[in-house]
Amino acid sequence: MKIKFYGVRGSYPRAEARFLKYGGNTSCIIVKNDKSTIIFDAGTGLLKAGESLLKEKNIFMFITHTHYDHMQGFPFFSPFFRKETNTNIYGPSIKDKSFQDIIDMYMNPFFLPFSVADFENRKFSIKSLEKDDEKININGIIIKGKKIQSHPLFGVYIFSYESNNQKIVYATDVDVSKEMNNGFLDFIDGADILIIDSYFSEQKLSNLRKSNGYENYGHSTFESVLKIKDLANIKKLFFYHYNPKYDDKYLERLEKRYQKEGVFFSKECEEVIV
Repeated sequence: MKIKFYGVRGSYPRAEARFLKYGGNTSCIIVKNDKSTIIFDAGTGLLKAGESLLKEKNIFMFITHTHYDHMQGFPFFSPFFRKETNTNIYGPSIKDKSFQDIIDMYMNPFFLPFSVADFENRKFSIKSLEKDDEKININGIIIKGKKIQSHPLFGVYIFSYESNNQKIVYATDVDVSKEMNNGFLDFIDGADILIIDSYFSEQKLSNLRKSNGYENYGHSTFESVLKIKDLANIKKLFFYHYNPKYDDKYLERLEKRYQKEGVFFSKECEEVIV
């Protein structure tokens, strides 16, 4: 099984040279084995991911939530325009809107010169995640989704990927300090790899809260994420979904500080074999 990071940035992309080492594209990873290709999130990283998947026959995509940084690449995913590709997409329903409704709004002709109807997939399926706990079987791979409410305004799904006694958890846009008693630790427990929102440093978040008085950003700090590593028996922890203001020099300093803790900093185009 292989994980590849195509987008590791949160909120909005950065294209400047000082963001190249860790990457400036927004959220997107691919988990692939010999049976299935599964994508988590469709941020700007999805564009490069699509270029690598032009020969794939079957693709499954899971969207954590529909904020722009997790959806910006969606309309431009190259396999959508190939007749040979079958694509199944899962994403959240919100209140009375299905995920299909949300996609249709997102691809409104005021904003794009084409719509889902222009995709050429011979099989194109959009399905809503509607329960707090979802479970989907894809060729023997079990994808579990859990609804987390700490991210404004409508929460997010975090996902686990379980196959051959291995477990990967993708948990972005979550404030772990607010989720310790809501089944979050049980969901991530024992993960071989945890890829998790690490948007702030504790000091910068504290300064931000003092300056504007706002408390709920719906993101974790590096420090709070590190605390759950042992609590949830995590084998490998990857910081992810970095603040777009944190450039390479700043992340390098953090990476050097955290080396002794045995954690990893996600980097765009990096591959991890599980």
